[in-house]
Amino acid sequence: MVDSSAAIRRGHPISFLLFTFVAFIVAVIASTLVADYNSNGNAPTKGIENATRFLLFAGWWGFLIGAVYVSLLERAEIPPASASAAVAQTGLFLASVGGVITSIAGHGVALFLTWIFWLAGAAALTDRTGGSFSCADKGYPFPYCNSTKALMAFAWIGWIILTLMFAVVVFFGARAFSGGRSVKESLA
Repeated sequence: MVDSSAAIRRGHPISFLLFTFVAFIVAVIASTLVADYNSNGNAPTKGIENATRFLLFAGWWGFLIGAVYVSLLERAEIPPASASAAVAQTGLFLASVGGVITSIAGHGVALFLTWIFWLAGAAALTDRTGGSFSCADKGYPFPYCNSTKALMAFAWIGWIILTLMFAVVVFFGARAFSGGRSVKESLA
């Protein structure tokens, strides 16, 4: 069997940083829209307002999950002065000492929950806005229409990234399970 730990150690930070960046964008756009809806009372429909609120939750949830996993895997490039500094500078993921959080199962559970939240939020907003839409043909006033379209686009982009990440975790989990390893072991 091919040792894939080097590829995981390279791809893991890249994928989580990319997802965390997209989650931050979704969270900021949704936060702005919800604040404007609250202060002006001008949400286009109650369904769009509720979907935007759910994406506010999903965006900050995704940012939190991404930040936790990025902080667990980041590794300082500066040589440590002592053994305790080495442990502090090396993320739990790369040191393989993170326990359940950095295990294959931990990744699977966190990504699956996040995947469900993002799918529900993106699908709800898409349904409430009618999918690909023009701001002019709604038949009712639609303030912040372009911001809502951007929110929907970034929500689907984040969901696609999560789908790919979750598929990789499922693949390596199945491979570990069939290879006699436990899903409790580290991903890399």
